[in-house]
Amino acid sequence: MNSGKGALLADLAWAKSGDGSGYLSVRQHLEDAHGVSCYVWDRFVAPSAKRCLAELTGLAVGDVRRLVRFVSGAHDLGKLTKGFQGKLSRDPQYDWLLSSIESAGYQLEQGPLECQAGFFPHALASAVIVADWLKAQGVKPRVARSIARIVEAHHGVPAGAQWWGQAQDVLCEYPAAWIAGQKELLGYVAELSEFEQLLPRLHKKLPIPAVQLITGMVIMSDWIASNIRYFPLTASGFGGQGRLAQGLERWQVASPWDARHTLLADAAEYFHQAFAWPPGRLPRAVQQAAFSASCQEEAGPMLLVIEAPTGEGKTEAALAAAHQCAASGGAHGVIFAAPTMATANALFSRVTDWAKRVVPGGSQAAVYLAHSKNNLVERYREFKFVGIGGDGQANGDEGTVVAMEWFAGPKTGLLANFSVATVDQVLMLALQTKHSMLRHLALAGKVVIIDEVHAYDSFTSEYLATTLEWLGMYQVPVILLSATLPEDKKQKFMAAYWAAHGGQQWKPQSDAYPLITVGERSGVKELEIPPGPMQIRVEVELLAEDSSALVELLGRHLVAGGTALVVCNTIRRAQDTFRELLAAFPGEVELFHSSFIAAHRVAKEERMVEELGPQSLAQGTRPYRKIYVATQVVEQSLDIDVDLLVSDMAPIDSLIQRVGRLWRHTFSGPDRLGPEVPRLFIRGLLSWDGVPVFDGGAAAVYDPLVLLASTRVVLEEWIPKGFERPAAVAPLVRETYAAVERASVADAPPGWQTRWQEAVEESLRQRAVSRRRSETFRIPSPHVEDYGALFARFLDKKQTASQREEAAIAQVRDAEPSIEVIPIVSGEYGYALWGSDSAYIMEDETLSYPASLSFASATVRLPARMTRFASTFDAVVTQLESETPVGWQFSPLLRQSLALRLDEDSTAVLAGFRVTYSAELGLEVEKAHD
Repeated sequence: MNSGKGALLADLAWAKSGDGSGYLSVRQHLEDAHGVSCYVWDRFVAPSAKRCLAELTGLAVGDVRRLVRFVSGAHDLGKLTKGFQGKLSRDPQYDWLLSSIESAGYQLEQGPLECQAGFFPHALASAVIVADWLKAQGVKPRVARSIARIVEAHHGVPAGAQWWGQAQDVLCEYPAAWIAGQKELLGYVAELSEFEQLLPRLHKKLPIPAVQLITGMVIMSDWIASNIRYFPLTASGFGGQGRLAQGLERWQVASPWDARHTLLADAAEYFHQAFAWPPGRLPRAVQQAAFSASCQEEAGPMLLVIEAPTGEGKTEAALAAAHQCAASGGAHGVIFAAPTMATANALFSRVTDWAKRVVPGGSQAAVYLAHSKNNLVERYREFKFVGIGGDGQANGDEGTVVAMEWFAGPKTGLLANFSVATVDQVLMLALQTKHSMLRHLALAGKVVIIDEVHAYDSFTSEYLATTLEWLGMYQVPVILLSATLPEDKKQKFMAAYWAAHGGQQWKPQSDAYPLITVGERSGVKELEIPPGPMQIRVEVELLAEDSSALVELLGRHLVAGGTALVVCNTIRRAQDTFRELLAAFPGEVELFHSSFIAAHRVAKEERMVEELGPQSLAQGTRPYRKIYVATQVVEQSLDIDVDLLVSDMAPIDSLIQRVGRLWRHTFSGPDRLGPEVPRLFIRGLLSWDGVPVFDGGAAAVYDPLVLLASTRVVLEEWIPKGFERPAAVAPLVRETYAAVERASVADAPPGWQTRWQEAVEESLRQRAVSRRRSETFRIPSPHVEDYGALFARFLDKKQTASQREEAAIAQVRDAEPSIEVIPIVSGEYGYALWGSDSAYIMEDETLSYPASLSFASATVRLPARMTRFASTFDAVVTQLESETPVGWQFSPLLRQSLALRLDEDSTAVLAGFRVTYSAELGLEVEKAHD
């Protein structure tokens, strides 16, 4: 410990106060944070991220390390201020600590400017002190300010440029002893971090992407160093010898994943080992091509777009390609993003099984399931106990993957080696959110895979484009998976990714399908993949918009057995269709949509895959005759095969996805019941003589121009010629969306001109509105000069932090506000979970963990029409809150939940709506009538 009056300030001033039994001095906490930052840089930050930072800053990798150490060690320097130290004056148990500061000559009475300052947080004080010190060392003001921004934002958001002048004025009136103490500590940190060696080379202002990544490292180091389980408080305020090593040992940290150790050069050998394939199984053409295309001789950014039909093994292809990219580029992990929680849950087991085989034996890697309901997923919960009592230990060939405590939080989870996430978690990279720098740091050291890209609308695509622009700046390899992708979107995504590197002047050329598009520094190339063996021609017919026509059709084609899938565009239409078909085919119809209780939805999905999956014939689980009525949820990631398909009219790529469930597997001969050839019947057209007229559901859900252009293809191509799968997929998608992009009445068939022009105008209006709305919370490009622009909504003091956070998160997808509820049934002796046989529970009773888990797994989302407007939203929430059992507030799993209280007939009147729940139909909502 240094002596002298100036030096004593950092030794006496508190940084962490605890409960009065101990504290940490500012000097000790900054020593801890500095030491942790060394470990974070050396062990956690991926070589790819280090290389990127060196290029962004123009510094050598070793100099970037010095910079990270310096700002980590200086981040809480602003706690050497009277305002911060005086916070303990309200608590008598700390009088001795404040007295020791004052007795050393450091008066705590604030000057006039500090008393009047309405906003003077210690992070801003740290930034001003650091900037002034740097300028005194000869660093240019712009460069000094860019470095100081890092410490200013270490609580997740910068203070804002408008407060700098006031903070400087406050600090200028400080007594000489305080200023000397601040300078002494900063000089000590500079010496500790070897930062003084870097000072002569600080000529360039730090670009914003570098500020984001380094701030993420500072926050990570600070959070670890501030955890008293790792770095405990002490009576003296200082730790003993070995404190850093002991603290890091307590912090359960994963091993860095070195992908080179388990990568095999031969594709067939790799797939057998990484996915535990049986002998004799060979990679499909798509998998072989993806594995080869992702092998880079020189580390650098890469965007890989894999377009292939479902069933071609895109998931395994993407993971193999990610392994290649990680090995060549030095990434430390993989993030796999799926469109929904259900698809993420299904992927989690596949990805973690792969991760165990590609993590070297004896190593341990962290895994994370990134969505708000991960604790309800049994497979994820199991990983929290891996290694306890000897379970789950790695054998000689496989590593261990575990859900580690520190990597299990919503803001730290993506920092784990391997994550499976809903796509929102990746798109939030482009969102103005607090602590966004942790998300940037997490993704910057990974390979990012984004699944089902075709499913994202224009609003979400804007976020995806901005996300790709930032990932491109960070040189993160990205793999996009899609059944089909319109060429304008593919071109847009490729341009966004390469914008930070001078752009790629490229236009899609190939109509091949499957297709892999590879974007590298040298240019973009398209790899045409030979189609798989399942080539089929689907006969397509229109079906009258009449329930009797549907009943007659199914009865005729399934008279000798078979399975049929009827896809509807809305839940209400699916429920109505189910009722009509159930009356005609009692006991042979099942409904599948998103408005079932979560647990019921999972059970229905599992049953559908069991009955219609690739092993259904071999296992004897395929029904003799059954009709499945579903919504668009069947378009994504369900490996099912039906004998007959009926679908509402939809955009061409959605129709193709639905057709992907028709004759998907290699059943043949007597095993294939139903029609002798694959058949698709399209309904949902109220009229197709002349200009098509769509039912209200399709018109409400889809872009009108996309619907018209898709209908033209169906009427002109599919009806007369049939649909060749997969040969016709790419040309038809390209043709349809080229017409949508042209937005010209010249593309209209004869007689459609007026309706086409109306659709063009409405489509352009909707797209413009989507783009404008997406800009509200979306961050600017990585070339932005103002760091505050990444947090503009948080610097608006008119809103509370929670209001800004909630509003921003809602903007990742273009969805109307909706509310999730847990249906319960009231009775004379309390309440019970809907459909449960358990005893009734008293209103104020605290639930056990198993009971809480059952309730938390029974959520269902109210339809948006109930909460579309602020007035109805408030009325719905107010009533739900008043009817939620009081005991739920004592359960961590249920504390934030709302109950939908049903009567004994499973019905409730909620804010003017009649809500009913049943096992057959799910949630039904209609306006209540007096």
